[in-house]
Amino acid sequence: MRLPRRGLLGLAVLAGLVTTLLAPQAAFAAYYGGEVNHAASIAYPPDTDWYRKCTSVTGAMACLQPYGDDLYIYDNRADGHSAAMIWYDADSARSGTCVSQWGNGNWGWCNKDFTEGHTIHFAAAVYEAGNLVRNGGWVTVVT
Repeated sequence: MRLPRRGLLGLAVLAGLVTTLLAPQAAFAAYYGGEVNHAASIAYPPDTDWYRKCTSVTGAMACLQPYGDDLYIYDNRADGHSAAMIWYDADSARSGTCVSQWGNGNWGWCNKDFTEGHTIHFAAAVYEAGNLVRNGGWVTVVT
């Protein structure tokens, strides 16, 4: 028995659709902004920093040290999520995320190179597998 061309085409389309729907889908990370950095582990932010502004949300604390452009992230909850800082430069198109995957009770550190005199807005955030769970309110610092 021969199937007409139209029947073969329909069968091919159906097979492709079934394969697409049954194939495992890749998870796409949705970190904030265009710059994503994974924090280095540090014992504690240096006490020599003369000015640091911090904010927090359940599961994360984020601090920005404008002198030196250092970002500090602290995971303050054993929930399996990653603590992070999301940020954007109000005077340019730059934005990003500093993610700490060091776990509860640990600090992470990212070093950025912000333009002097720019206004940086940042917030503490919590991520799971690259997707935002929650973030706190935005804080402003001038570099």
